[in-house]
Amino acid sequence: MRIAYFNTIRAFGGGEKRVIQGTRDLRGLGHSVTVFCRRGSALEERCRAEEVNCEPLEVGSYVSWPRAVQLRELFAKHRLDCVICFDQRAVRLAALARRLTPSNESSPSIVYYYGGERTFRNVWYNRQVVAPAIERYVPNAAALRDELLSFGWIPSDRIEVIYDGLDPRPILAADPAGVREELGADPRDLVVITVARLVEGKGHDALIRAAAPLLTPYPGLRLWLAGDGPLLPSLQELARASGLGDRVQFLGFRKDVPRLLRAANILCHPSRKEGAPNAVREGMAAGLPVAAVAASGTPELIDVGETGYLSPIDDVPSLSANLARLLEDASLRVRLGEAGKRKALAEFGEEICTSRWLTLLEGCANHRESSSRVR
Repeated sequence: MRIAYFNTIRAFGGGEKRVIQGTRDLRGLGHSVTVFCRRGSALEERCRAEEVNCEPLEVGSYVSWPRAVQLRELFAKHRLDCVICFDQRAVRLAALARRLTPSNESSPSIVYYYGGERTFRNVWYNRQVVAPAIERYVPNAAALRDELLSFGWIPSDRIEVIYDGLDPRPILAADPAGVREELGADPRDLVVITVARLVEGKGHDALIRAAAPLLTPYPGLRLWLAGDGPLLPSLQELARASGLGDRVQFLGFRKDVPRLLRAANILCHPSRKEGAPNAVREGMAAGLPVAAVAASGTPELIDVGETGYLSPIDDVPSLSANLARLLEDASLRVRLGEAGKRKALAEFGEEICTSRWLTLLEGCANHRESSSRVR
């Protein structure tokens, strides 16, 4: 098959990781894969480094006719069977490009990977213009499937939940030696790590507030916040105002996240808005117990009391209590961490994800081929 991933996001996060991993997997099975991305984005840079065939674009607005025409030409250039869109701007432009294709020309099937709560809007344009061009919706959590169904205009037979896969090898192979020394942490310190961009909705403020009352009973507590973003100054101020001082370390964007995970004691995922977060699966694969917020698909990953604990959204005292429970009991951390690792390796394997995606894409390609013969 000839497949394209289309992603217009500037930064590099979970969806962009999915693009890179999916490209590796499908190329390894002999399929032709191209990535359409925003010119100058972090994804373009990563594609160059990975030697992935990449078409950088000036994206324009959600309904840019010139960009849609350009995209239609790229569809024809690469003779695509399927285009997998990773954000609302991408799917809107791809749908418009497909609708601009003359009836006597073949156009690829449009598949919408839906990986974030409330990122596809229930508005007239999506109902009337975008939806008719979408062959399949692929949310990465059952909660996101339910959100799409709640709109009332997306047929259930066009939606298929496929959880993101996890390649555990970089995590299992990571050597944490020297990480604590590098970051000024004592071997006896209790490190809580979170991995997420510093943006609205990721809940870093809740984590800082939840950790503040824990510093007295747990003077060895440290927070490692791996990720960059526009909220860095306000979060730094909140950490100072909360009395945490240098116990909160803002690590910025890191390319060695597996090493950081292996050197930490607890993964906290305080995000208020999610799909099924990669960071939780990666933390579990690293053997960390999880304290998370029960947003969207996050509860689908965690067995409460067995691999971690969940708090209601914006319930800072509950999050603080769950962190205290894990900080207090080393044997509990080990038991939950080992159970989480077993679950991550058994249920979130990349092979399962790739197999389900391949079946879906082959179905779309076959439907496209039969439809073109009928025309």
